[in-house]
Amino acid sequence: MKYFKALVCIIMVAVVLLLTSCTEQDPGYTVIVSSDGDELLIDHHTESVVTLPYEYHQLYEGNLYTTSQNNDLANGAFRETLIITPDSTIDVHFVIKIETEVEASYTLYEEATTSDDGTPEIIINKNRQSTNISAIVITYDPTITLDGTLLITEHWGTGKSRGGEERSEAEWILNHNTKYLLRVQNETTSDNYVSTVLLWYEH
Repeated sequence: MKYFKALVCIIMVAVVLLLTSCTEQDPGYTVIVSSDGDELLIDHHTESVVTLPYEYHQLYEGNLYTTSQNNDLANGAFRETLIITPDSTIDVHFVIKIETEVEASYTLYEEATTSDDGTPEIIINKNRQSTNISAIVITYDPTITLDGTLLITEHWGTGKSRGGEERSEAEWILNHNTKYLLRVQNETTSDNYVSTVLLWYEH
């Protein structure tokens, strides 16, 4: 019996050594390969499974998009952006990042009504090797007839920004076939330079 146990130990060590040397590119990992060719990496030092955040996975898949705006808003002026989701089962995971020189606020509305959707923004796929195109439409300066349902409003002071939270706190999963209105407003009597970055992935 003891010889059998010793043989099992030897086989297990041999399997680990074999897996450890599976790839030259990852000498610090044990690589377990499934029958479908998928690889599971285990770090030698911590013995933990190596994982990839889901948004990075979407980046590699070519499903991560962005658009940005830079505006110099006059006394009390505002900038409106319309986000139109498709009439499909595609889920849009959306993050808003805003930076301003001085005091400002923003509001986000759902189910906005428009008489004109405005001018389309240029949408960039962040994986420059991908040919995927975003399913949503983003425009600026729409003609709004009804704001819709207020989802969130925030107000901040000089030199502050909105959007520094963890993604799990800042992310919105948008409804299908819906218009969202984003309004960024200068809350001072002087000019206010505003930078807005919209980031999302679709699946």
